[in-house]
Amino acid sequence: MLPALFFGACLALIIGTHAITQRRLAFFVALILSLLSDVLLLVLIRFTVRWVLAKTSVLRTAVTLLIQVAVVYFLVLVPFGITAAYPKDFQQSVLLQTLGIMGGLNRATAQSDLAHTQQALLPARSISDHP
Repeated sequence: MLPALFFGACLALIIGTHAITQRRLAFFVALILSLLSDVLLLVLIRFTVRWVLAKTSVLRTAVTLLIQVAVVYFLVLVPFGITAAYPKDFQQSVLLQTLGIMGGLNRATAQSDLAHTQQALLPARSISDHP
């Protein structure tokens, strides 16, 4: 919930100084998007864990892994890829700055997602161990 702490600090800074610069706006929007993506990740993890535990199978585990990897791809790698594709426009574009900051804030989200992905592999290993 690191984005929530940054969100409060950023909001206090904007209210305290009565000034919204391009960089502050990008950071503020990235915080909102990052916070929403954290909530989305929690919902997805709860859904996929319940779904896999209801009936453990290789197909369900594979779908769960695909969902977890897609979350990392779209929340971290895609924003960094877009900002890397347009390095000269980064300073002028609020959207590119927002994507870059959001990708950076979502690195912790991606690490927790990958940890849950490893946990999703545990039922698959227990299935393959038993004939």
